[in-house]
Amino acid sequence: MQYSLPYILLLVFILGIATLQLGLPLEEKSRKYINFLVVIVYILFFGFRGFIATDWMNYYIFFKDLHTDIAVTFKGRSFETGFLLYSIIIKKFFTSYEGFQLINTLTNICLLHIFFRKNLATKYYALGFAVFLVFNGSILEINLLRNFKAVLIFLLALPYIVQRKPIQYFTLITIALLFHWSSIVFYPLYFFLHKKIPIKFFLITFIAGVIIYLFKIQYITPILKLFATFLPLEISQKILSYMSSTYFTRSYGFTFGFFERALMTFFLLFYYSKITANRSNILFVNGFFVFLSLFLFCSEITIVLERVAANFAYSYWILIPTIIQKAERNTKPIVTFFFALILIAKMHVLMNGILYEYDSFLFGNSKSYEQRLDIYTKNRKEIEKK
Repeated sequence: MQYSLPYILLLVFILGIATLQLGLPLEEKSRKYINFLVVIVYILFFGFRGFIATDWMNYYIFFKDLHTDIAVTFKGRSFETGFLLYSIIIKKFFTSYEGFQLINTLTNICLLHIFFRKNLATKYYALGFAVFLVFNGSILEINLLRNFKAVLIFLLALPYIVQRKPIQYFTLITIALLFHWSSIVFYPLYFFLHKKIPIKFFLITFIAGVIIYLFKIQYITPILKLFATFLPLEISQKILSYMSSTYFTRSYGFTFGFFERALMTFFLLFYYSKITANRSNILFVNGFFVFLSLFLFCSEITIVLERVAANFAYSYWILIPTIIQKAERNTKPIVTFFFALILIAKMHVLMNGILYEYDSFLFGNSKSYEQRLDIYTKNRKEIEKK
């Protein structure tokens, strides 16, 4: 718990706010003020963080060397067009990496607030935030800077799937693609994400996936290796390099993550009819189905889970509060407490590593770029084994 403690304390604080919201008959105005406190704490914690995880190794140098002349920047383009333009605008007003990081956090929290406000009742807002922190939210904020922007833009596009407005949806997804290449997976979702999946099909897919996952049946790697032989040499070598790397191809096995996803599937299927009675919730149920399927059927390719499946973790942010909302009155406290324990345990598992050691520019105790780089270099081999 040495490294995960600050994140657990943040989580417990927000869970405390969520308990207050759910347990007391507060006025709507009071609830909004309390939720605003959650936003402020989030900004202070993440907006002023030090060099945590690994993405800062790319973005610190990138922002430091970034030229505000668009022509110069685009000539040596290293990231997607939308992100470059976004970064140039920030650089015109803030020259330090700390400023760049803070503006990114403010941008993220604004988009996230819009999403939660549209999809959760005010009393479930803090709970949604707590779930978000654990289910990929902290990782997105800390270590997937471009990816997070793309996911948030996609989330703003979700209502257009239900409303069947293709122009608005595809416009937003194209903007998301300008921030991260993985947004390409969002394009086909317009055609099926709003359609209710039969519960039998959901269950059969889950059982088949569990068999493939637990017995570590490899079928993707041989296909990719065969496919790679027909591609240009440069692309072929890159694919084969990924395939030969234990870091990108290790199988996850029977882990806490598997246990948590199995339980989530049980709760979702148990409350399936109640949850899907709301058309908008079908988007999140199907998002979880995609996430679960990628996890079970593609576990042999770790990079698929880290870069593609991660885009669908948003389903948890709405589904767990919805499950608690739909639970019977006498079982609601038990279900809430159970999920709270899962959240705390998962936060510890995710963040208890030396690269996630928390420090803050606010307190003047943050390690320098060089110090953090030294820590990463010394622990790299051990980290990649995990």
